[in-house]
Amino acid sequence: MTQNDRFLVYGASGSQGDAVAQLLVQHGFEVRTITRNEETAKTLKEQNIEAFIGDLSDVEQLHTAHGGASEVFLPGYLTMAFWLTRYQQTSRSPGLA
Repeated sequence: MTQNDRFLVYGASGSQGDAVAQLLVQHGFEVRTITRNEETAKTLKEQNIEAFIGDLSDVEQLHTAHGGASEVFLPGYLTMAFWLTRYQQTSRSPGLA
């Protein structure tokens, strides 16, 4: 890792993600996250964390948030939520498996 690395931290409004995001900011790294709540986004921005409004089903926002990120922190509980969301999206879309 170098100081030029940009981290995308999922779950930065929760206990695991928040602890990781705060530690990275304290060590001078750029940190960004995705949150569903505008008030949370405002609080994160005040802590020098770039916050995007969206969720795991918002593919465009995920692409935007990942842009330029060299590292990603994804807590285990979000991994399950991500794959369940993707399964629900693809199972409703004809021709996608």
